[in-house]
Amino acid sequence: MHLLASHKPTRTLAMALILLGSLVSSIHGSTSTDAREGPAIIYIDSLYTDQTLEFFRASGCELAASTRPNQSSLAKAQISAKICLDRYTLDTVPENLVPGLEFDFLTILCEQDSEHLENLENLENTNPNTNQAPIKTPTSKELVVKVFRALSNFRANVLVFDGLRIDSTTTGNSGSKKAGNALDIFRRAKEPSPIPLHIKHLKIENMSNISTVFLLSCFDMQNCKFSIWFDNIPGICKPHTSTNLGTTSYLNVDTVGHSKDTALLTKECITLKCLHIYGTDQTLDPLSETLKPTASKHWGKLVVPVEAWEPIVNRIEESFSKENLPTSSVHLEDFDVVRSVTYQERVTMKQLTVTFRVRDTQLKTRTSNLNDTVLLFRKHFGDIESVRLNLYVYTLELVHDFPTAYTEVGHPKLSDIIWARYFGAICLYSSRNILWIAPNAYSDWASGKLNDEMKKVSASQILFIYGPTRTPFLPNMHTTNNPKCFECYQSVDDFNGTPADEDAPMYLGIVCNSGHMACITCLKKLAKKKREMEEPLCCPICDAVINNFEGCGVIERDEKGLVGFKIKPHILPREMEHIDSNPNWFEDYAEALSIGELGVL
Repeated sequence: MHLLASHKPTRTLAMALILLGSLVSSIHGSTSTDAREGPAIIYIDSLYTDQTLEFFRASGCELAASTRPNQSSLAKAQISAKICLDRYTLDTVPENLVPGLEFDFLTILCEQDSEHLENLENLENTNPNTNQAPIKTPTSKELVVKVFRALSNFRANVLVFDGLRIDSTTTGNSGSKKAGNALDIFRRAKEPSPIPLHIKHLKIENMSNISTVFLLSCFDMQNCKFSIWFDNIPGICKPHTSTNLGTTSYLNVDTVGHSKDTALLTKECITLKCLHIYGTDQTLDPLSETLKPTASKHWGKLVVPVEAWEPIVNRIEESFSKENLPTSSVHLEDFDVVRSVTYQERVTMKQLTVTFRVRDTQLKTRTSNLNDTVLLFRKHFGDIESVRLNLYVYTLELVHDFPTAYTEVGHPKLSDIIWARYFGAICLYSSRNILWIAPNAYSDWASGKLNDEMKKVSASQILFIYGPTRTPFLPNMHTTNNPKCFECYQSVDDFNGTPADEDAPMYLGIVCNSGHMACITCLKKLAKKKREMEEPLCCPICDAVINNFEGCGVIERDEKGLVGFKIKPHILPREMEHIDSNPNWFEDYAEALSIGELGVL
């Protein structure tokens, strides 16, 4: 007899709990997997599946769902979706959606013309009784909040709010000040709690200051850790905009308009890791009341206009330390401003980013001064490890003379100088980078036949900002005619003997001055292993650091069978493109977007 059979009350309670569990599972969603094709897909079974599908279909989005017969469930992992608030009313927004969905990108927007966003503040305050042109009806706060609450159990890697125009009028009964404290407490107790956010990155763009303030007030950010990006938000630096930023870990401010109000920096509650201010028509006001709170922050990165550079450097030297400010950036119309500063003491930082905005006619002058620039870095910025030179060229006649910038500048700790240009890239290059050689071209390199060609190509395609011309690895006394891969121990002849094998590596990599070699397959595996172990990628024979994979030198045969040497500016061959994947890809990509450097990173 079953243990519960002789205990009727206990059995009844157990059955009730089972039924209750089934009910909760159906409401909140249970998961199942389907591995019929490819990797197993996790699905969420919920009572809200149909209404969730209809909700997103109203915005023209079809969510990934199960194809199993007689069963409707949504895939837990969704790629991207959008919600067009204009297409909903309070009656068409469900109270509940399937919980637990995870989106790579989720965009909430209003479908309206946003070409003249500089007038957003005026549009919000337009008197409806005037004869001005009609303005599209703003979205009600009740609708916005209802949508947000329905999405409160979602997760998103990137959540974007684009062009929301929220009704600025006060809604609901705010109560009477004469009603007394008891009634006021009761009213506040009935107010809905802030909506939690489960995201990694939040981007707010093309919105007015008033709508942005309301948006931020809807969410509970006190215990959140995420990146937040503002793009084209007039007045974003005003005090009431910054009160709800909580402890966001990264802030990017783009196109803040004409405001000089820097109260954002004075808020003691703000503990941001990074502050970027781009696209300002007028710069930050470098007054003492601004610089003092700026100095009190332990910024991970500080990007400031040139007018604020000298007073900041001379006032907050203590914050420019390895712990507090590992990355700093200054945007310069004229680098002479930085060069002319009298620094009180040697500033310590890991990375410095300098942006030049020049015209083609000024370019040769700028490149001729790069050596002085690097010497300046060495003189004033101790322990610097990386310098990024962003080059804006205002005309479309871009510079193609030097597609690559050389990095070895004689600084003991400086490992990288990256020079990027608008609408293109002058990429990182170092003679310590891997030299890729096709197996059937190895003998030409090893014999020294390509030495002169490598020197000529390097001199013509690489901008050497310090020291003489340097080439990728040349053959030397350690070079052998048939070396073996230091991982799989196959020789060059072995690779040449299997040209038809699809698994045969396309390239062999020379990784150090000693000529140690590895095939591309083994290097991919080794790089992945080291990345997972958070260890530097080094030659296992001589411990030489294997440099990053940008600015590669490649030796291979062309269509006519002739062996030649090329400098390729990106991570090439293509098989290596994923080898050095960046876990902070969104921050880097968003930073590239904000300064117009698509294709640089």
